[in-house]
Amino acid sequence: MSKAKNSITEKMAKLDALLAWFDGDEFELEAATAKFIQARELATSIENDLLEVKNSITVLSEQFDRKK
Repeated sequence: MSKAKNSITEKMAKLDALLAWFDGDEFELEAATAKFIQARELATSIENDLLEVKNSITVLSEQFDRKK
């Protein structure tokens, strides 16, 4: 799960950078649509990764509860 965590952390950093671009001095209206699409796709990927982690935790929790 550490690999997934690093992947999520890296994606979050990329998303933060993309979002910061919108507030930064380098903002260009012409590039905004492409940046927005990138940010949306990255956010969806992060959401999917987090869902996978949540599902793994749920499975582990259920396995732990059965062993009690």
